[in-house]
Amino acid sequence: MSWALPLRRYAISIHWAMCDLQVIHKLTLYIPDTYTQELVIAHLDQAGVTAMEQGHDHIIVYSSDVEELRNLCHELSKYSLVGEDGCVIDAHQAKNWNEVWESTFKPVEIGQFCRIRASFHEKKPDVRYDLIIDPEMAFGTGHHETTFLMIAEMEFLYVNDKTVLDYGCGTGILAILASKLGSSKVLAIDHDPKAVASAQRNVELNHSRGVDVRRAGIEEIPLDKWDIVLANINRNVLKERSRYIVERLSPGGIALLSGILNEDVGQIQETYERLGLYLAHSRVKNEWSILKMAKR
Repeated sequence: MSWALPLRRYAISIHWAMCDLQVIHKLTLYIPDTYTQELVIAHLDQAGVTAMEQGHDHIIVYSSDVEELRNLCHELSKYSLVGEDGCVIDAHQAKNWNEVWESTFKPVEIGQFCRIRASFHEKKPDVRYDLIIDPEMAFGTGHHETTFLMIAEMEFLYVNDKTVLDYGCGTGILAILASKLGSSKVLAIDHDPKAVASAQRNVELNHSRGVDVRRAGIEEIPLDKWDIVLANINRNVLKERSRYIVERLSPGGIALLSGILNEDVGQIQETYERLGLYLAHSRVKNEWSILKMAKR
């Protein structure tokens, strides 16, 4: 997901962003294959759409403006990204969307290592790291497999006194965890201003020290050497920005790469091996994979 802006998988409920709307129109785009879904998400992202969620065989877009949704249908059909019968628009009457969110948003637990909860959930005492994440419009709550994989892998990653770059930080969840794991310096970057604002608020909620959140692309970051680079994005961005990631990685450093469908593992691994990294470890959860690539 070649595209000018990095994209993220949309896998979280967006209802809380709609709390002031009386009628919400929902556009369901039926798209069975993941590659076309990536193209559609790229089109929606560049069109400025943020209120969407992705399912196994569909993408849902929410708006108060039904004409906006009809125009999106027309555009996607024009580019043959969605069939004529693949667009369905429904209207939903007013609800308290914050209450809906709070009733459906459940904490995520990765063993005894980490628990991710919203601020309205009670703290659970027998977990090593308790993270408070109020996602708003940013990606990264642990519910999606890619974020879950990153956190699960970080349990076995030596982070203490290491410098960490979180590329495509979303809610800031990985940067916050890196800080709690004892990193000496964390830089969290994202191109989306909503994600940057969300990450900054979550850093404050978690009283995380040493976390710098910026709106930036990785190519804008000086060539400082980072011990660990966290990149939970997607296949295309991981490929297109691979040189920038490797250039910013210290000798002996680790890059955790996720947002990768199992079928795409080979091409991502090959891309980074050509740049001098080697595969140290990989892990799978359902249809998603994470690669732990190391620099000699």
